[in-house]
Amino acid sequence: MNPFLAAAMLASSALGAGGNPAAQQRTDKLIASLRGHPDRVVPAASEFAVKPWAVGQWAVYVLHHIGEASVLRMAVVGKEARGYWVEYDSQGYHHRTVMKILSSHQPKTAEEAADVALAMVRRQDDGSPTTTDLTDSSDPVTQMMRTAKSSLSGLQFQVDPSLPRQDVSATAGTFKGCFGFKLSLGLGPHARVVTGYGHPAVPVFGTVKYSSADGTMTAELIDYGYTGATGVLPAK
Repeated sequence: MNPFLAAAMLASSALGAGGNPAAQQRTDKLIASLRGHPDRVVPAASEFAVKPWAVGQWAVYVLHHIGEASVLRMAVVGKEARGYWVEYDSQGYHHRTVMKILSSHQPKTAEEAADVALAMVRRQDDGSPTTTDLTDSSDPVTQMMRTAKSSLSGLQFQVDPSLPRQDVSATAGTFKGCFGFKLSLGLGPHARVVTGYGHPAVPVFGTVKYSSADGTMTAELIDYGYTGATGVLPAK
């Protein structure tokens, strides 16, 4: 299964030390406005295979992490000769962080996601976008990603055959015959093992829902689509 790990890590970048009442208000208002399609029923598939990326695909999640909430929109926003641009727009209780990553092709594992990443554009709140060449091994951001890949290379969203397939309901609908996975997310005292379920009808990375055993780390699919997504950050 394609890694939702990268998206979860990007979403956590919207969290930080110190409160931001305005950001929290924006986040709570955004969550309250989300409607989804709870009456939608998606039939089961015979096997799990994430849909090939295509420009316009998008998925929106609400995440909860140790008492704080964020809204994460993932979207395939561009294709060029070098590959695909996937954008992650996260509004959390401390910041709004928007990142888009250029990948040479759609990765299949968390380790591969770092290897195929070519460039990143990032903006926090109202700041100016910064661009990082992820092929430059001397760049500190690139070094950080490579270090994370080395330490997290085993943390891949692979279907866990020990988990029975099951129907999963979310704000985005009921997904029949979802495929289960387990994954460790977070670092240090905030690390949690989450159990989740994915469905191949869900674009970008396929995740429908996950939760830690203690309920302090959750993600739920709110809505998704195969067309219409455009980027927040500049095209280049």
